[in-house]
Amino acid sequence: MEKWNELCLPDISDTHIRSILELQYTNYQYNKWMESLLKSFQISNEQFNVLKILQAEYPNAFSLKEIQKRLPNQTKNTTRLVDKLHKKDLVISNVNPNNKRQLQIIISKKGLNVLKEIETPFGAFIAKLKSTLTTEESKQLSHLLSKVYKMED
Repeated sequence: MEKWNELCLPDISDTHIRSILELQYTNYQYNKWMESLLKSFQISNEQFNVLKILQAEYPNAFSLKEIQKRLPNQTKNTTRLVDKLHKKDLVISNVNPNNKRQLQIIISKKGLNVLKEIETPFGAFIAKLKSTLTTEESKQLSHLLSKVYKMED
């Protein structure tokens, strides 16, 4: 495969090691592509993930802890991510009336509009993915990735 030559990696005969390296390379390429896409919207991939989480449950609010649980990378800097989105008016934060130490975060109209603008280029990526993988291949890939993800330490 060309990418192995690009990475200056020799042929790897151990299929398990090769699959891990393929996974890492694919993740890197996807993150690079997302970073490029989101740059014009002045948000990071992590901030995009927070907005998507909030959009999925709109108009319901989430606590920082709830957002953190749903993030793919379970980052510890959820507060910083939400603060940056708040400064850009993409989310609204209110004190929880039942727990004064807890914030309730909801996506703002501006945040919803930004996600709507992102849909077109992101939709083009999904269309390309659909033309690359059949539905059955996509299900198989999803199953295999889930299996690796759920592996015990």
